[in-house]
Amino acid sequence: MIGLVLLKRNQNLGKKGVSPLIATVLLISLVIILIVTVIFWVKGFVNERISKEGALADAELKCTEINMDVKNIQTTEGTKLIVELQNTGSEDLAGIIFKIEEDTFGYSNLVTVESIIRPFETFSQTIEVGQVGSGYKVTLIPNVRPEGAGAPLVPCSGDKVKKVTLT
Repeated sequence: MIGLVLLKRNQNLGKKGVSPLIATVLLISLVIILIVTVIFWVKGFVNERISKEGALADAELKCTEINMDVKNIQTTEGTKLIVELQNTGSEDLAGIIFKIEEDTFGYSNLVTVESIIRPFETFSQTIEVGQVGSGYKVTLIPNVRPEGAGAPLVPCSGDKVKKVTLT
């Protein structure tokens, strides 16, 4: 029995493994590579987030310079709105969201019109909105577009939103 144990120990003596120094260097290298990868990923993520937040802040700032005056809004054929409004602010309007609501039957519809309306320009258009009539409430929500290619429309809120009840 003692001979078998000695024989097995002698067989293990011929095998070579990685030295502790090389194993430590490899482990430290792997950790450094992982840390650098995570740092670059986080840096890209943070830069993208800052860019988006900056664009939204720019849009909110533009909204403070927006003002529109509803000159005329009326229905025709029960499915269309004739709208005339003027941009009395100092920033371009990039579009308007029309929210049409009727309380009795709970009807609601959103229509977005993308049209650049420069300061002191008048917007006059007939818009197909679906069902609309006397007593319906129309909410006009101005939109701005932040700087940058392909930026989406950003709706303004608060006192920039106009509400009209159709007669």
